[in-house]
Amino acid sequence: MAILSQGGEARELEEQQKARNDVLLMYRKILMRLNMNEPLHQQFEKSLESLLMVRGKAVNQDEITATVTLACTILKREWEVTKYGPFTEFIIYLKNCVATKKSPRKIAFLVRAPLVQENVGSVSVIHESAWKA
Repeated sequence: MAILSQGGEARELEEQQKARNDVLLMYRKILMRLNMNEPLHQQFEKSLESLLMVRGKAVNQDEITATVTLACTILKREWEVTKYGPFTEFIIYLKNCVATKKSPRKIAFLVRAPLVQENVGSVSVIHESAWKA
């Protein structure tokens, strides 16, 4: 009671409450930037949620490491989307083929076939050429 009457414990409680509010605000700001239709983003949200639960005085470093690693993966993926635009899936596919030393086989389904112009009688017809996979 002596500490409370001097304001020492009450000040500590106020600081803890402010820290909790700051953490919740940061958590909600991160959630607003996630696309909850993507599995990686859903997994990241669950990982962040588990960090909000206070289980003791010490933080679980493994959970933090896993969350940060997942965040880095998401940021790298989002950068690729920004960098390559509509060609992202195709370029990632090719990069994976190079990394695993596999030859890209069925590329035709990823890339739209080029347009070919043919003259049929007196009419010009534009159509997609046939790809041989």
